[in-house]
Amino acid sequence: MKHWIDYYSCILCDLDGCIVSGQTLLPGAQDFCRTMEDRLVIISNNSSDTPESLTQKLLLQDLQISAERVLLAGTTTLELLADQRPGTSVKIYGSDDLKDYAFGLNLTFSYTNPEAIVLTRDTQFSYSTLNDIIRKLSRGAELWVSNLDDSHPGIDGYPVAETGALFHAVMTCMPDIVYQSVGKPNSHLYEIANKRFGFTPSETIVIGDNPD
Repeated sequence: MKHWIDYYSCILCDLDGCIVSGQTLLPGAQDFCRTMEDRLVIISNNSSDTPESLTQKLLLQDLQISAERVLLAGTTTLELLADQRPGTSVKIYGSDDLKDYAFGLNLTFSYTNPEAIVLTRDTQFSYSTLNDIIRKLSRGAELWVSNLDDSHPGIDGYPVAETGALFHAVMTCMPDIVYQSVGKPNSHLYEIANKRFGFTPSETIVIGDNPD
């Protein structure tokens, strides 16, 4: 007997709150991923990891997912920027993994006068960071934001500040700033997933823990 999910050819599933909670696999996650097999695509607003570093972390939890089937807001932001603005100079506020990823996309780095600022979940974000961003935006740099999530659930169940919280700090100081946001709920990740794997929206279902 068919289950309702069997009628879909592509399963776009969020990670935090659906498959894992912090560093902990949720009940049934392994069976779910194994059952969905090649229909499953992880689609996450994660903006600290690359698909490779994330799948290595999942492997330590005995969860085998191919890096090719992982779409993340942070790395996708860099890919879109490199595609739309080839060779543009950037300053990335975020993890070393993302900076290394950007280097592989042939983006150039400028710490003083970048053409674009990429704001991700920067765990080193501070008062001086905020002022540095404001100064560079005031000089004309474009603002690219990986996602607008204010928080995500931490290991202990308490909320952990996300990229959106940092973005709101910038917006408080520059309320009219024009920006590009790539992560959910914007359509970029969904469209890329369907195009990459050859599915139509009608063949696709999205599983998440956040109605937004």
